[in-house]
Amino acid sequence: MPGSGAIYAVYTPVGFVMISDIIKKADYFLLRFMIGARYQRSNFGRQAMDLLINHVRTRPNAEELYVSYHGGEGGREGFYQRFGFEPTGEVENGEIIAKMKL
Repeated sequence: MPGSGAIYAVYTPVGFVMISDIIKKADYFLLRFMIGARYQRSNFGRQAMDLLINHVRTRPNAEELYVSYHGGEGGREGFYQRFGFEPTGEVENGEIIAKMKL
């Protein structure tokens, strides 16, 4: 079941997050993670990702969190790698699939 929410800096919306949270399969996938252009490089993404990872760790049988992204210059690979995501070797719809151990 997808879950989503806005990312706020006090009262100002700065981004959006959506995850797939399928408890029966213990399948957790970060579907969307967006920070508005004017709020990027302001640490909001890092803080929101830390909160998201900690949330997923509380979910039943959560052992891994998956994400997909486009590779190449300007891509999100470096951002996700800093949190421990590693490519699985799979590519779906042109996006690299990566996972992190929780």
